Amino acid sequence: MEDIQGTGVRQLPHHNPPRFSDFGRLGVYVGDVVRALRRAAAHPAAAGETFQIATGRPTAIADLAGAVQDLLHAHGLPVPPLSYAPARPAEVRTTRASPAKAAARLDWRPEVELADGLARTYAAFARPRALSGG
Repeated sequence: MEDIQGTGVRQLPHHNPPRFSDFGRLGVYVGDVVRALRRAAAHPAAAGETFQIATGRPTAIADLAGAVQDLLHAHGLPVPPLSYAPARPAEVRTTRASPAKAAARLDWRPEVELADGLARTYAAFARPRALSGG
């Protein structure tokens, strides 16, 4: 879910108010993507094929913003006001992807829902980075 999660969630441990564009995106948790890649790498039917690894549901930015606020509240952190950035030139306002082919050929489906993915992403960004020197 880096597309929608990483945009705002990586800023949260540093208390930077996230800014979002005001339309829907697809998001899938990175762990679900890794699972799909592992299945594809091990599955003979995946050779030469293209798969859409997605939830199949667009997430409204307002819903994402609310989930981020809930996450902050749950961690006892200040809930900054969310601001909406204007759309960038030529920005796609809504995206659609179907995981049906991955489900049929790889027996793959996304498992991590938005709130859980946000919580996992927050925990990863909040964890001290001993190996990165920071």
